[in-house]
Amino acid sequence: SGNYVSDWWEKYVYLHSRAPILINSNYYGLGFHAHVPTSNQTARAASLVHHYMQFKLLLDTEQLKPTVIKGAVPICMRQYERLFSTCRVPGRDTDVIRHLSGSESIHVAVLYRGTYWRVNVFQDSGPALPAYHIQDQLEFIVASQARLPAPSATELNLPALTGIDRGTWAQVRETYFAEGLNRLSLEEVESAIMVVHLDDAAPTTWTQTGNLALHGNGNTRWCDKSFNLVVFSNGEAAVHAEHSWADAPVIAHAWEWVLLHEISAGMYDALGDCKRPGAPAPALVPSPQDSPRLPSARAVATASFQEKTTLLAAGVAVPQRLEWSLWPELDAAVAAARATTAKMCEDIHLVVDCYGDASGGYGKGFMKRHKCGPDAWIQLALQLAYYRDQGTLHLTYESAAVRLFNEGRTETIRSVSLESRRAVELLADPAAPRADKIAAVKASAAQH
Repeated sequence: SGNYVSDWWEKYVYLHSRAPILINSNYYGLGFHAHVPTSNQTARAASLVHHYMQFKLLLDTEQLKPTVIKGAVPICMRQYERLFSTCRVPGRDTDVIRHLSGSESIHVAVLYRGTYWRVNVFQDSGPALPAYHIQDQLEFIVASQARLPAPSATELNLPALTGIDRGTWAQVRETYFAEGLNRLSLEEVESAIMVVHLDDAAPTTWTQTGNLALHGNGNTRWCDKSFNLVVFSNGEAAVHAEHSWADAPVIAHAWEWVLLHEISAGMYDALGDCKRPGAPAPALVPSPQDSPRLPSARAVATASFQEKTTLLAAGVAVPQRLEWSLWPELDAAVAAARATTAKMCEDIHLVVDCYGDASGGYGKGFMKRHKCGPDAWIQLALQLAYYRDQGTLHLTYESAAVRLFNEGRTETIRSVSLESRRAVELLADPAAPRADKIAAVKASAAQH
């Protein structure tokens, strides 16, 4: 490795842990506030996937500009290498990270109502498919549900296996997914560029979206993949990310890039579908001019199943459903995993809210006007909240980026200090003089 810490950090901080990665390690990202450009689920998913593929092309061709601090100092971009086509594979004693580079993978794995699909997003010759063609494939999947038998409880809950303790998941994987049809289907998911989940939920608040993105009720997020793109039935979207391969700023950068370019590209027509040739939108990465034109997504959705197959086969690819061999022992293992993850989800209370001016709150400007750094202020607020709840303070971890160094990830800031403890105790004491509280807050911020 490029430094003496990175291998150790990845192995012992992440991969060696046997605890479930659902909730304990994996994290989530929300979209822009009040930004839902279309309520058409398949169109929104197709547009976001298409833009992620544009970002992937920039990475693969090394055209993504390095991130710089204050416009001058570049930081290490090594973590971006494993953003796509990456999977954390469980082991009995330790996990391993499996990554496919470049064009080794040309598909995404799509989860919809307990069914699993391979959807090609690149043509065999290399170029990424246009968004409207991806939408056609997703419409095909949605429409196919009417003629397919309902998935079993085991199929519906398969992702729960990725959310239990790593040793148990490794044993189940070795026993039931090491050969035959299950191995082939699992390989399609684990080798995919990313996982896309078309979720039936329709969250209307940050709290609802945050909870669904974080854990999906324990049976809908494929926790092993580098990240899942979750698109809800009302067009809202979020991401769910595995932590071992990289840190949150990488996911946040890619997600923000995708959302910004979705806006600037003018992706949707008046009906909310992805635009087709004849309604040009600005190109982010050069794409082939001879991309086949298919019927509209609505035409595909209303056609018979046989017509859908013909229509899509005339283009670049048809989604391939992944199937599983199920038997009682595997059913029992999945049911046990589902019970475990359901209990984990019940044990977390997540609220996502905005403490803005409209609700009597304030932002970093207020803190700076009072000569306090926002980070020091927030850390003190966290300590005060914990103290009010628990009656004491404990060792606290705050992440510090060290990407100024080759292959740097994060280091630890211990934010509890003698000064912060005094400030917390004074703030929690209603009889303490106001001037003493203010002085203690400023002393804590200065020390931080």
